[in-house]
Amino acid sequence: MLLEVFLIAIRNLVNGNINMYGASSPWMIIDYGLLAILLMPIADFLKKHKLPLPARAVVYMLYIYTVEYISGCLFTGAGLKIWDYSKLPYNLHGQIALYYAPFWYFLGMGAELIYPKADMCSLALAGKLKSSDIENQIQKNTHNTTKES
Repeated sequence: MLLEVFLIAIRNLVNGNINMYGASSPWMIIDYGLLAILLMPIADFLKKHKLPLPARAVVYMLYIYTVEYISGCLFTGAGLKIWDYSKLPYNLHGQIALYYAPFWYFLGMGAELIYPKADMCSLALAGKLKSSDIENQIQKNTHNTTKES
C-alpha cells in the first residue's frame, strides 16, 4: 500500500501537483494479501519448471491483473469505487488497463526477489528465527539467485 501511495504521489508531482498527494484504500489490503499469499507458491512452481525470471514476471503480471480485475468487479458490485480505469485506452470494464502492464511486470519481479526476505523478517519478529538463521538464508538465496541468472 505504501508503494501505491508513493507512486500516486510521484505521478501527481509529474503532472504538476507539487503537494505530491498520494492515496490508497484500506480495501486494497485484500488485493495485497491475495498477492502475497499466492505469489510465492506460483513462483516456486515456475522456478521448479526452470522458467526464466523475465517469463515468470509475465506470469506474475497476469496474476496481478487477474486479482485486480476480480477484486475490482467485486468492489464495484458492492458499491465501492476504489479505482476506475475507464478513461484509459485498452481497459477492460474500467477495472484493468494495459497502461499498467510495465508496472505490474516489474512489481511481480520485485516481489519475487523481496518476498523471501520479508518472510524471514516476519518469522524473526514472531520469534521463529534467529538473526544468524536469517543471515544464512539470505546468503543461500543470494547464491541461488546468482546461479539462476
